[in-house]
Amino acid sequence: MPTMTTPWVTYNAAPLGFAVGSGGLALASTEWRRESDLIHLRNLWVFGTSGATFPTTPRFSLPVGSTWTGAGTITYRITGWGSLVSGSSGQVYPAYPVMTSSGNIQILYGSPVVGISPTTPWVWAPGDSMFVDVTYRPS
Repeated sequence: MPTMTTPWVTYNAAPLGFAVGSGGLALASTEWRRESDLIHLRNLWVFGTSGATFPTTPRFSLPVGSTWTGAGTITYRITGWGSLVSGSSGQVYPAYPVMTSSGNIQILYGSPVVGISPTTPWVWAPGDSMFVDVTYRPS
């Protein structure tokens, strides 16, 4: 059976629990493609100097046509990795994307894994970033 891989396509990954804002290094780069029966996402957000609201349980939506309707506890259906980077201090933490039962992806960090807030893992500031690379099987 041939493997079908589509080109990367940008999409509007609606941020939930944060806003990138504008100014400075502000960036929202969100893209996806189909790889056989899987969906592959690469999303990068860099917080700007104006209008940014920093992460409170950061989550984001999935591309149209790649929905998830399964329970969030079925972890074998999603794999992923990511990073949280402080633009000012250079601190870097690994990030862990998890599928929620409401059908979006939440970003966690740490060991043990915990949620992100405006003050953890540091006090977020303009120039800080979140990146995730996720693969999952849509419903």
